[in-house]
Amino acid sequence: MFCTDPSRSAEKYGERGRELYSIQDATIAGTFAMLAAVDLGLSTVWVGDFDEESVRKVVGDPGRPVVMFSLGYAAEEPKPAGRRAIEEIFSGDFPQTD
Repeated sequence: MFCTDPSRSAEKYGERGRELYSIQDATIAGTFAMLAAVDLGLSTVWVGDFDEESVRKVVGDPGRPVVMFSLGYAAEEPKPAGRRAIEEIFSGDFPQTD
């Protein structure tokens, strides 16, 4: 589980640190932890849909829980996830590829 400490971020960056940077920091840390786990041969699943208060009842108050993920060895090789075309995500002119 990765949590934020909004007041700590606010000390240096004010309200933007509290509302944005603290969340960005937690998600970046979680993403890098997932990549490191995969590099070690483990599998992970990102869990962002959870009840924050229920999590606090179990783990105490480590800060605002932002993301957690399961970690272990996959029983089978997952199918690759479908990806959207880059034109659906970004706007602008893209070079044509043949």
